[in-house]
Amino acid sequence: MAVINGTALYVKLSGVLVAAATGYTLTINQNVIDSTTKDSSKWAENLNGTRSWSISVDFLYDPAGTLNFVELIDFLIADVANLAVIAGDDVTVGEVNYTGTARIEAISITPNDNDASGGSVNLVGNGPLVKATVSA
Repeated sequence: MAVINGTALYVKLSGVLVAAATGYTLTINQNVIDSTTKDSSKWAENLNGTRSWSISVDFLYDPAGTLNFVELIDFLIADVANLAVIAGDDVTVGEVNYTGTARIEAISITPNDNDASGGSVNLVGNGPLVKATVSA
């Protein structure tokens, strides 16, 4: 079984790595449309509906980082509508990544006592998420 080390997968926004990222969750949804009829033999039938995607990135607060908490807030306040998102590995030949554009939905920071300050940024996809494979 081939397992990929999580450190090899990352998120870039507008070409810049999210500073001090510790992990992310990429969620892809598809609404289903009920198409059940009286001829369905008591089993639900569905059609594919609208697709959507979102990504949540967890990070440690690094004020010296290139794309940090303060810069993410600046994007939100400036109403930046289409941040380019790359999730995965966009360097290693043959690896797969997903790209799209997104809007920042929420940013949070958690400055816990006696712990590294961290936070998260949630982005909602604006249009399709496209699969790519890194070529030589």
